[in-house]
Amino acid sequence: MNNNALDHYYNMADILTVSQVLDIVIRLSGEGTTRSELARLTGFSKSTISNHVETLLAENLVLEGSGFSRGRKNSHCIYFNADCGCVISVDVGVTSLNVAVCNLVGKPLAASFQEDVDVNLGPHIILNQAITTAQNLLNHNHIPMTKVFGIGVGIPAPIEFATGRPSQPPLMHGGWENYPIKETFEEAFGKPAFVDNDVNIMAMAEYEAENTHNDGNFLFVKLGTGIGCGIFCGGKIYRGASGCAGDIGHISIEGNDDLCACGNRGCLENLAGGAAIQKRIQWMAQNGKSDFLASCLAKNEPITCRTLGAGILAQDVACKEFVYQTGLYIGEVMAKLVNFYNPSMVVFGGGLINLGDLLFTGIREKIYRCSTALATRNLQIKCSSLGEQAGIKGAAIMVRDRIFMPSQFSKNYLLFREEARPNTLV
Repeated sequence: MNNNALDHYYNMADILTVSQVLDIVIRLSGEGTTRSELARLTGFSKSTISNHVETLLAENLVLEGSGFSRGRKNSHCIYFNADCGCVISVDVGVTSLNVAVCNLVGKPLAASFQEDVDVNLGPHIILNQAITTAQNLLNHNHIPMTKVFGIGVGIPAPIEFATGRPSQPPLMHGGWENYPIKETFEEAFGKPAFVDNDVNIMAMAEYEAENTHNDGNFLFVKLGTGIGCGIFCGGKIYRGASGCAGDIGHISIEGNDDLCACGNRGCLENLAGGAAIQKRIQWMAQNGKSDFLASCLAKNEPITCRTLGAGILAQDVACKEFVYQTGLYIGEVMAKLVNFYNPSMVVFGGGLINLGDLLFTGIREKIYRCSTALATRNLQIKCSSLGEQAGIKGAAIMVRDRIFMPSQFSKNYLLFREEARPNTLV
């Protein structure tokens, strides 16, 4: 980076306009943009845009080269430089921990490290494990801390986004309530940390992906140990007044009166979440409701969701009916959301999507049966293509968006720049 590129911008208003240009470049980075387009989109003069682009080029935040902008070949396209820095990405699951060092579009620079954990061991053990793993990845790959913009963390719990603290997490016990996750990572690395519900960061990754990049109104549903929904509205994640929007796992299912871990009865998660499914199929195995599951139990094999998937492949009728019915439960809730929100797309991710077509047959059937014709006329229902890397990718994107957010740019990026080059005065 050029040490003097931003040094003449003593006025914070000028720095804000630079950050606004950068924000647009980031949003259009997949296809590139031009100086003329930037002038049109911002309302700034071409000379002002030229000055700002030159500043961003000198700072190594953008690149310029030939390419296609809005489908037209152009010799001078502007692109965001995703490799100008990196992010520590941490995806905490109920039964897994995934840690990676990524560039600013979520591409792992150091091989991500995933391991089985029990989140109920508590935040001290789990977060220290994540911190140690991240430090080892940085050291092993010779990545200096001066290249790290921040830390992004996804947690399977309702999060008060402003503080980064879990609030009454139904699937996380052992001291997670109101635990200072944000401060823990900031103290460990000396960099800003951002914490969000895991399904929100997965939704961010999906939005960035090519297949939904231009769709500003969609739902991302994670089907895992718990069930949650990331809501994109007008191209931005919607968190609600307190940060807990999308907690659809605790919407009740008609005719279901089972007590849920959250304290309420009839919750979707208590029927279709991974933990609930495992309990139900264990009961099926023990009571001879499925020949396949009973045979697995007789051989002392563990009865898990993977066992259920194997039962489907073995054409076990009970397993197939069980998965189809689970899809109907999920579809019942989704139909309500489709009627209410009218998204153009619903994307499903999480480990349970591996149960396959029967699950989605049930989901689709219920959505189309119980939603209005207008709401489903152009509705797309699909599986995410990002797999287990969705959380890692989304965590990196969350940090990038927060660091380069125009209202935060002067605080976050310039602080990073000062730390990376202590002799530079801004």
